[in-house]
Amino acid sequence: MKDWPAHKKACKDIQNASLEKRLARVANIVQQAYYDFRENTWDTPVIKIDDRDDALVIYDDVMLNKSEFFLTFPHHLVTNDLTKYAMLCAWACNEPMAWMHDTLLGLLEGKTLSTYIQFKFANSIPIGLNIKVEEVSVSLGTIPRKITVHSPFGGGDDNWPQYHHDVIRVTSIKTKKRWVIDISGAQYGIYQAFWSWEEYKNKYATSTQKAQTLGTNKARLKILAKSPGNPYLCYGLVGLVADHLDEAVNNWRMDHGVSLTGLLNLDDKEYEEASSELLRTLDDSVRTYVKTHDYKAELQAAQSYERRYPGKSAETCCKVSNSFFGQTASILID
Repeated sequence: MKDWPAHKKACKDIQNASLEKRLARVANIVQQAYYDFRENTWDTPVIKIDDRDDALVIYDDVMLNKSEFFLTFPHHLVTNDLTKYAMLCAWACNEPMAWMHDTLLGLLEGKTLSTYIQFKFANSIPIGLNIKVEEVSVSLGTIPRKITVHSPFGGGDDNWPQYHHDVIRVTSIKTKKRWVIDISGAQYGIYQAFWSWEEYKNKYATSTQKAQTLGTNKARLKILAKSPGNPYLCYGLVGLVADHLDEAVNNWRMDHGVSLTGLLNLDDKEYEEASSELLRTLDDSVRTYVKTHDYKAELQAAQSYERRYPGKSAETCCKVSNSFFGQTASILID
């Protein structure tokens, strides 16, 4: 039995390598699906950008002057994909977790729950791959590049260091090894979607602020979607598009007779073909859905509310978020 420690380590390494390959595929699919979703639901008028090595500076136009809620992404301002990805993720740390929630669960062989009772508890949910998954808020001690946004009314705001960043943390139940899926890291110059937890933590000097049950952010945005003004537009209308995305995922799965987790087990060539087709299908479906729906009445109603009650929406969002996370969050140690 003197070789048992070495044998045990070898078994763990094999288990981790197998799981790691699947999780890397999950991360890549979900990140690209989010990039496409955000581009198709782009809603911010941008005048110009200043693309620097250490910072991306964005100059916004007046939101209340928009005649359409969803806008064409400003491709004419962007010279490379990395800057485009950064813009798509700017100030969108937790939204990807909400809009990609059902797709993420499907890939991880989980099941969408019909109620949110579980969010009252601080425990993570073990799901299909014998893992537990958490939505984790971290502070980043160092980043490759930050984003600064300038308001048309003067002043600006940086996305670092005063804000926390949200990622998905995955832990193997058997081996206890942990990984990170960072969907929206491009806004900090972090383009790689999948990392081991230790590598990510060491490279970006992260510290964990809080961890929530998988689905917490989706539940929070569903509550905010019921508020008038900008919250309804940003979370209500976009939430409807996210629901259509979920329908498109389900239709693709039914048409091809394969579960999303089935993608993770294909050989490399088959996986590349199937995942590319899935992403194209979702991109086309969401783009068509957005272009064939008219949201002018909703936009005008929200703009009227914002002019009548300036600052009220921001107050509501802060109040809901503080109350919600105060009830559901769990402070964890790295």
